[in-house]
Amino acid sequence: MAVRRSITPKKEARAQANALYFRRVASIPANGNGPAAYALTDPAPLSGRTYYRIRQVDRDETFSYSRLISLAAPGNSILQAYPNPAGDRTTIEMSAGHTGSVLKLVNTSGILLREIEVSQENVTVDLTGLAPGLYLIRTEDGTILKIVKE
Repeated sequence: MAVRRSITPKKEARAQANALYFRRVASIPANGNGPAAYALTDPAPLSGRTYYRIRQVDRDETFSYSRLISLAAPGNSILQAYPNPAGDRTTIEMSAGHTGSVLKLVNTSGILLREIEVSQENVTVDLTGLAPGLYLIRTEDGTILKIVKE
């Protein structure tokens, strides 16, 4: 992506599975004035489709975002929740490779709330009793799926 700002000290690549909540993938010092090309490999890519954008931070700490691009992970890895946002239940759909594993439902502080045994490619997760907000499903291979409870 070419950037044409002369007052930019750094770029931050950001990624997310649902294009709403982004995590920082990397922070890269700006490459001087004028247009520049940057490249990086996401060290912890999400399964399925991932949305990326660049957060450009200027010297005065103001920032702007690039347009979104989306990329699909290689292979046939599937990990998604529906409905999402969810009410009291959501269904996790995943690749057959997850069968026999255990999913962990955690809050944004990393506190384990529930463990879900995966016996088939679709698993219903009970969210009853949880406050509205953001929750994470962690797979044994470290993949994270974000779930919003309404």
